[in-house]
Amino acid sequence: MLALLLGLGAAFGTLLSPQLAIRADLLLRVQPEAALLADIDRTDIVYRGMRYYGIDRGRDRQTGNSLGGFYVKKVGPLHFVQASGAP
Repeated sequence: MLALLLGLGAAFGTLLSPQLAIRADLLLRVQPEAALLADIDRTDIVYRGMRYYGIDRGRDRQTGNSLGGFYVKKVGPLHFVQASGAP
């Protein structure tokens, strides 16, 4: 039970910042190198309430293409990745 609570706490803790939410999404997509090495930069691009974050030094393992970036939506204190791709 304690392990479950700690796991849930860690999962919600990653959603407290947009950069950690993006890194968690990359780990869920089985992109551990990109999750650890990518430079995540906030941009001024906002689309339908989602802020765009650009990714540098991140490559898709399957295609070899650059990851581009992620659209992150803030709901209360939490951040959720809504989409990925180019702006």
